[in-house]
Amino acid sequence: MTAEHDDSPRFASEPYPADQRGRRIRWRIVTIGMFVALAGGCWWLAEQMDWNVKAVTAAVAIPYWLVVTVVWRRYGPAMPGL
Repeated sequence: MTAEHDDSPRFASEPYPADQRGRRIRWRIVTIGMFVALAGGCWWLAEQMDWNVKAVTAAVAIPYWLVVTVVWRRYGPAMPGL
């Protein structure tokens, strides 16, 4: 898809208002921060229980990012700037 045909805000002639930019940054910080905390705890548990760290990472990352994607697709348009 080219920039001329994309309706996303990234290609809009007007930038996001300041409050929406802040919400977008907070959304990213929270989702990535929650993942790092969750993954860190799971990695620690995997080391303690002698589990395969790669398998634990996949078991945590795939469902987590699927949920984040579903939330974004469902509520994102109602939350401008996220």
